[in-house]
Amino acid sequence: MVMSESLASTQTLHINCGDHAAQLLRDSHVEGEILVWMDPVCEGPVINDLNLQQYCKLRSAHFLGQGYIESESAGFEDLLNRYKKLKTIDQYNEVVLWFDGCMFDQTMMMLVMHRLHEIGSRPQL
Repeated sequence: MVMSESLASTQTLHINCGDHAAQLLRDSHVEGEILVWMDPVCEGPVINDLNLQQYCKLRSAHFLGQGYIESESAGFEDLLNRYKKLKTIDQYNEVVLWFDGCMFDQTMMMLVMHRLHEIGSRPQL
């Protein structure tokens, strides 16, 4: 799975839900980097008091139990890398959020926005 792919030497980060939507963005030749976000917080345990490693371990165990991933360790690494990428957000001039209007996507978008706020990032959204 390609989580993030550099498409041009711009300073725009596109965050979207799902590999299919990411492929559509790639096919449309948008400038910037694409980060596929996959942490559907509308299901499974979400505990705010955990550190990032503990949170990703809890979530990846849930994803494995639901059959969303084949390996808990790979799922853990993928999720951890997504959250780490958010911490580098200040290197971008602009962040474009591509999320559907459904509850699944909207809860993930709210999570991304909350995490950006926690980081103290102020990119143009």
